[in-house]
Amino acid sequence: MGQEKGNGLAVALLCLLTVPTSPVLAEEPSNAQLYEMYLKLREELTATQAENRALREKIETRERATTPEASASHLPVETPRSEAIAPVDEPIPPKKGSGPLAAVKGEPIPMETEFKKSYLTFRSEDGNVAYKIDGRIMMDAGFVKNTQDDNAKNMLQSNTEIRLASLAIKTRLYRDWEGKFDVNFANPSSSSTAPDGVKLRDMTLAYVGLPHTALTVGNHKPQFSMEELSSSRWTTFMENGLPVLAFVPGRRIGVSATHWEDPYSVGASLFGDAWNKNASTLNNAEGVGWAARAVGRPFIQGDADKVLHLGANYLVQQPQSDVTNKTFKINADPEVDFVDYKFLNTGDIPGVEDATTWGLELAGKWDRFYAQSEYMSTHLHRVNSGPGNPEPTYTGWYALVAAFLTDDSRAYSLENGYFGAVMPNGPWGALELALRYSTLNLNDITGYSTTGNLPIRGGRAKDLTVGLNWYVNNNIIFRANYVHVNNDDTAMGTVNTTTGVGKFVGGDTLNIYGARMEY
Repeated sequence: MGQEKGNGLAVALLCLLTVPTSPVLAEEPSNAQLYEMYLKLREELTATQAENRALREKIETRERATTPEASASHLPVETPRSEAIAPVDEPIPPKKGSGPLAAVKGEPIPMETEFKKSYLTFRSEDGNVAYKIDGRIMMDAGFVKNTQDDNAKNMLQSNTEIRLASLAIKTRLYRDWEGKFDVNFANPSSSSTAPDGVKLRDMTLAYVGLPHTALTVGNHKPQFSMEELSSSRWTTFMENGLPVLAFVPGRRIGVSATHWEDPYSVGASLFGDAWNKNASTLNNAEGVGWAARAVGRPFIQGDADKVLHLGANYLVQQPQSDVTNKTFKINADPEVDFVDYKFLNTGDIPGVEDATTWGLELAGKWDRFYAQSEYMSTHLHRVNSGPGNPEPTYTGWYALVAAFLTDDSRAYSLENGYFGAVMPNGPWGALELALRYSTLNLNDITGYSTTGNLPIRGGRAKDLTVGLNWYVNNNIIFRANYVHVNNDDTAMGTVNTTTGVGKFVGGDTLNIYGARMEY
């Protein structure tokens, strides 16, 4: 009892010293009076703490409303919609700020490790520095049957191959800069001037400090064609359609600029030779080309679960510096790489100043279903056009439809304007069924020849492809394709312009069965 009384006197003395408004007692307070004072003091302290919390929340709310990252985009960065329609290969969304971010000198930047969207990523806490490792292995196998196998005509062989074995490092440095270095180790030495057949894919530096805008320089794909720009990792079929294989130049060294919003995306490129050409050693000027692409989305709903896509493309390309007499060649294989027989082939067309190609895109997605198509037309401009040097025009188009047999769908990228990632929902993965029809006509009635009496006979083909894709998880995919190829009588490969004889016998019909393991 004495100890409790002593404690009560101490608490009372403390209250008298810290609460000036408390009345000074003339005599020692009782325990009941001390307890009453304690309750009153606790109520005042609780009220003060509540006022402080409210004031702090108000200050933090006002600071968030005035920070640059809050007004950098019309969509909140952390909303589910912005996550669903983010660029397909975006490493880590950084925290935006005002003005350039200075490099850190002599101070280490702590990095976090995470496995996100099937990529291994190292990133700083604020997202301003990130490294992403991206490796891809594609192994193909298949066989082909054709109607010209008798009498040793067009004896086509089955094949297995490593279609792609690439290793890439993708980086974000100091918030506003992104880099990519991607090499392929699977190409045979005969297809590349680099040692051991190593082929460069993407090597780029991009500035992304402007809202919804990217400025890219290096070896990359020009802004042309929805199917060509799509990532090889998420392609619907094992290979692109006939017109894309024939008319699109592939990766070139150059510069590109892109800008996107919800309703549209636009891009343009200026490019030269492929990475393994060197004009200075060939005594030829480097060919220069440019491309432009515009995409409109008049209808988009939800997290891009429903979208209508309209696109237009234009491309100008000149003969590369490794050719003589400004020769230009257009060819295509039958939509599988392991059967690399180019029945459609114009051969080397001499005296070509440039080739202009225009294209149209129509695509759409409705939950589990999507479709896309493209039409392309290429016209060759000759150095000295005339009766002996006509200017041919070639055309082609494809259309595909696809549906998921499971409760899954394919993402649509607003930034890139194409269909991309498939992230399975169920434990057994996602199953996709697809059908594509494509046609390419490399015959032109105006024709050309050095003697002026033989037309260009590059051939014409119609392909029908059925595809079945099993996305086991985010990283493992199995594909099966059946391709029915109907070649016309002029689809003979490279044709001798003097004799009119080609490498193959025309009028062949091919049935190709292929499969791919992708990891």
